[in-house]
Amino acid sequence: MSNVQSFVYSSGATAATPGFRERIQASPIQMFIVGYPGDTTDPAFSRSNIDPDRKKIILGGIDVAEGSQAAQPYLFVNGQPPSWFGGKFPSGEWYSVQYWRPEWKEVVLRQIDQLIAQGYDGAFLDVLYGDNEWEPGNVYGNPPYADRKVAMARLFSDIVAHVKAKNLPHFYLLAGNPAGIADTDPSLLTALDGVFFDGMFYIAAGNGSQPSTAGLAWFDTYAAIYRRLGIPMFINDYPPKGDIAAALQAFATGNDRGWITTLDPENMPGDVYLNTGPFLMTAVGTSTVVTGSKSHRNLLSGGQVLSATLIGGDQGDHLFGGPGSNVIQGGAGDDVIYAHSASAVQKGLLTFDFYAHNTTALVPEAQITINGRMALPPTPITALDTSGTTQRIQIDPTPFGPIETLVISERNVSYAGSESFSNIRFSMPKYSNVPISFKLASFAGQSVSMMDGTLAELDAGGVITFPGSAFQVQAGFPADTRSVIDGGGGSNTLVYGANYTNYAVRKRADGVLDITSARTAEGPDEVRNVQTIQFSDRRIDLATALPLRNSCLFAYAAGTYPEIFSGTPTFGTYQQYSYALYAGSGNAVGIDALGGVWVLGPYTGGVLTFVGLETDFEPAVSAWMRNGHTDC
Repeated sequence: MSNVQSFVYSSGATAATPGFRERIQASPIQMFIVGYPGDTTDPAFSRSNIDPDRKKIILGGIDVAEGSQAAQPYLFVNGQPPSWFGGKFPSGEWYSVQYWRPEWKEVVLRQIDQLIAQGYDGAFLDVLYGDNEWEPGNVYGNPPYADRKVAMARLFSDIVAHVKAKNLPHFYLLAGNPAGIADTDPSLLTALDGVFFDGMFYIAAGNGSQPSTAGLAWFDTYAAIYRRLGIPMFINDYPPKGDIAAALQAFATGNDRGWITTLDPENMPGDVYLNTGPFLMTAVGTSTVVTGSKSHRNLLSGGQVLSATLIGGDQGDHLFGGPGSNVIQGGAGDDVIYAHSASAVQKGLLTFDFYAHNTTALVPEAQITINGRMALPPTPITALDTSGTTQRIQIDPTPFGPIETLVISERNVSYAGSESFSNIRFSMPKYSNVPISFKLASFAGQSVSMMDGTLAELDAGGVITFPGSAFQVQAGFPADTRSVIDGGGGSNTLVYGANYTNYAVRKRADGVLDITSARTAEGPDEVRNVQTIQFSDRRIDLATALPLRNSCLFAYAAGTYPEIFSGTPTFGTYQQYSYALYAGSGNAVGIDALGGVWVLGPYTGGVLTFVGLETDFEPAVSAWMRNGHTDC
């Protein structure tokens, strides 16, 4: 499973679903999570019905902490569940169960045996997070069960032992986010072949809503645990149906977190399913080459692989480079290529997401010091927890040298009763987009409280100190991040995540572009067959390219245009600027990194205007250069 590049979550379909076999066999998708109707030995649900040649990985689903009359009819009497079932879902037929009971363990292990007998490659252990159905205040009306997490860990251990005792060549175990087990004894999870989240960036309703700050922090907390244990992580997300921008965001966000990502077919744009594309594939493990379908649209990602190769098709793909050195080859269609992973622009940056929890009290302030020096002076936190947004603050720690200590403290936090108080809350800080666990920090007294281990709250006098050891590893960012990019045919767009002034662009004699990030050391990327470059702050059409960083740009102060346009050089007083046209009085003439000549002044109405190439104005340009104005 560690080499699976693509999967589909099809829990609503079973081996008995008409037409499912043909669609699975014709699909390039490698792994399928399919439904299994509870406790049954009916051969209609045999794995061989959908993949007789065993070319795919087929996992059958088991609900580890929930039951129903449809799944376990023999447990119900006159339509009523046994006494050791818990509350019923607000909608639907499912009940929570007292999974610590031996009767339920017998049910689960019997279903495991049925999957094995039916030829499945493994089990998807759904609802392994079901301990939250017995926590205080649960929506099912269940009384709190103090040992709920320990009991879930015990049931999981029994499942693992049961499978191991079979001595099978392989039988994969994929778990639906086992958060309670991760809290109890993370080492137990090393028995897993993978972890699954359903709806991480978008909620399952598929309406575009995103989890709260606390929700995303919760995901990141457990993702960090699974990553540390080396467990492959899979996510099925639900962007709004028909919204390609949201689909791309969900795919990029999941892969940037190190997840193998798929999107719910019902919420993908257009007629999308197993055979029609877009096909979502991610480089993983030793499977570092990702080859898309020639005849369908693809979303391909380098994931967390340090040296990935992405090969697109001919229908217009989106290709997302990984964190290291990528080889990206577009096809005949109009491709969008993301040179590096979405978090590449976060390399070396500290990121803090704050919000205020207050009433009518003073606006609280956050302060950050690095190595005893002020990195963030007291700054008002005005984003309220009720707004659903945070106040993001980023700090480049480079001027402070290697981080020895990082201290987050409060100012203006107060408490004068339940109607007048203020404090600060924030999720785990990130370094190079990697969450830094609060478990690595020390806290001052009772002025700091933790909320589910994912959010910290600073009350009056609250101080959190992180040691330098928490920031020593920039996970996912090797020193060598040079990519070789060929857009292929079509009209292709290359995307970089930061402002255009962060990049140096050079055009070589052979026409190839070299693009280097000055801050993060991405590159130099070797770029061919790209027509447009999209930076975070502007879009550059290379046919009429705007001046880029390190272009030759000169302001002419004489008040009239030099006669460069007629081919006769006019010599005057020029002032050179590093990367932007001088917009003051007078006129400006610039030669950009791609050999384009630009002017700005009253003659053009103050609009930067492309007037041609250097070669169009020879020998004027040569004479201009000979008089002390050197090329870049």
